[in-house]
Amino acid sequence: MEIEVLSSTSEIVSNFNYYRIIALGKDIVPLILQELQENGGQWYLALRVLTNQNPVNPEDVGNIKKMKMAWLNWGREHRLI
Repeated sequence: MEIEVLSSTSEIVSNFNYYRIIALGKDIVPLILQELQENGGQWYLALRVLTNQNPVNPEDVGNIKKMKMAWLNWGREHRLI
C-alpha cells in the first residue's frame, strides 16, 4: 500500500487513498479493525469518522498502544471483531 512508507500521521491521513477507504462507509469498519489488530496502522481518524465514536481516553491520545487497545476493545464490545 502506498502509505506503508510514510511515517508521518499527517502524511498518511492526507493520502487520497485513505479518504477513498473512508468513502467506503461503515461497512469497512470491521476490516479496518482487523487490519489494526493484525498490523497496526494509523486508522484512528478513519474509525472516528466512520463510527462517530472515540473510545480513546483523552489522556491516552498519542499513546499508540493504548489507542489501539481502546479501539479493539470497542470493536469487540460492538461485535465487529
